[in-house]
Amino acid sequence: MKPQYPHNITDVRLVGGTGPYDGRVEVQINDDWGTVCGYSIGSYDADTLCKSMGFKLTRYSADPSVYGQGTGAIYIGYMRCYATNTHVNQCSYNLPPRRRYCSHSRDISLVCTPCGKPLIQFGSYHSFNGTVLTAKCDVGYQPENITFDCLANGTWMQNDKCSSKYSYPLEISDLKIVNRYGHHEGRVEIQVDGIWGTICSNNFTMAEANVICQMIGLEASHIYTDTGGDGPVFISNLQCHGNESHINNCSYNVNNDCLYTQSAGVYCTGYQLNVTGWRLAGTNGPYHGRVELEVNGTWGTICSRGFYGWPSADVICNMFALRYYDYYYNAYYGQGEGPIYMESLHCSRQSYTDINDCKYVANNYHGVCSHANDLSVMCFGPSLNITDVRLTNGTGPDDGRAEIKISDTWGTICDSNFALRDAEVFCKMLGLKAVRFFTGALYGEGNGPVYIDQLFCDSSDAVLSDCQYLFLNECSHSRDVSIVCNECGEPDNSHWDAGYFTYNGSTLYADCSYYKTYLGILKMTCDNVNQTWKAEGECQEYA
Repeated sequence: MKPQYPHNITDVRLVGGTGPYDGRVEVQINDDWGTVCGYSIGSYDADTLCKSMGFKLTRYSADPSVYGQGTGAIYIGYMRCYATNTHVNQCSYNLPPRRRYCSHSRDISLVCTPCGKPLIQFGSYHSFNGTVLTAKCDVGYQPENITFDCLANGTWMQNDKCSSKYSYPLEISDLKIVNRYGHHEGRVEIQVDGIWGTICSNNFTMAEANVICQMIGLEASHIYTDTGGDGPVFISNLQCHGNESHINNCSYNVNNDCLYTQSAGVYCTGYQLNVTGWRLAGTNGPYHGRVELEVNGTWGTICSRGFYGWPSADVICNMFALRYYDYYYNAYYGQGEGPIYMESLHCSRQSYTDINDCKYVANNYHGVCSHANDLSVMCFGPSLNITDVRLTNGTGPDDGRAEIKISDTWGTICDSNFALRDAEVFCKMLGLKAVRFFTGALYGEGNGPVYIDQLFCDSSDAVLSDCQYLFLNECSHSRDVSIVCNECGEPDNSHWDAGYFTYNGSTLYADCSYYKTYLGILKMTCDNVNQTWKAEGECQEYA
């Protein structure tokens, strides 16, 4: 808003009050008096109005029930003052408001005194009679009211203070963690004499948090300072060792100088269910699917909200004596049935082998999960006892469909995500090196099981049984992988990609059209003695 100074305000007064220090604000312009709309008036604006009369702001309100509604013009509709302003003419403000929300029902009223704002702890402003300010003590504090006198030196004299009506130890009838989501996280509230109140965060440490979380059958994860809370601050300077069964076994103060903005907050987690069974459901494979748990004979699911990533997924796979590969949110393998046993599953240490060791929120405590959030995982398959490998249906002894033997039964490998590093381990078992691999059952479809859907070998693996793999039971023999092995291994131009190579007997043929301006076939033969490739001819460039 562009600053406007349309009037010269010659005077400011308070009307309808109990004396010179309180009342409805009126400003004088050209010998006429009008009011100020309370819409959007802030503390700097109210303080500047008080300064214009030589006082300090004590309280402001747009409630007309105390000092009544004004009459005549509404001179100011929106003010913008700063802490350094000493008179309303130094502020910017709108002309008489044209909006319906500024009527005399919103006239601003002030209490302006030489003493400014009193510090009222555990109470709130109640009334002002022209000389004495009365504050009402909060619930759980006594007396009902306290008073302040404004002294000639510009300070308040407090005649009493709001004190807790309770003594140590408190008769705590209940405890709860409120106001946040996650692992039972939030502000700590205790119930005393039927009233809920808070614990001050001063000197609050993990030792105190451990006692509080243990009182609800959990353990503490970490602490924070909460900014909310209603009712009295029952406890301050809570001091525990951490192994007490109840905070009444700790020391604390019931009379304190804490503020509501210093409430203790905790994150509690813990072991709450006796999980006796687990399975992966919703797929055709035994090693991936929707995670389901059995508790007291009933199967249920895990919510993926707040799931703590791979360490937690690894623990789930460990329960099946497997290794973790991936996890999926939001019912990736379909929605389950029954209870939602866990949310915010947190398995932070790799040494965990059982979900009962992990931390979580049990039984959909926050009510935010549905089966649309069911968690799923994919695990590597168990170690395979591969006793032999062979190449079949090829053009010679060194190429063909890759087959592996497990428990005296020959089967194949799917080409999904297959890489030359996988072929290298296969060929190593034949005493050879990997040249190329081909997808899509180039040497015909095999028989028997497709043992592996995706293979993950690395250079340190000596045999295929050392490699990790996925068995998803989703691959058919139309995707059987084929491999070429010999003494020469991978040629220098292997980066041309499998689609630019063919193999026949002992010769590798590379299609020169990999380079778009070249044509012809580059014939390559393995020199078994020197274990190097010999190329015949060269690729021809055409104009």
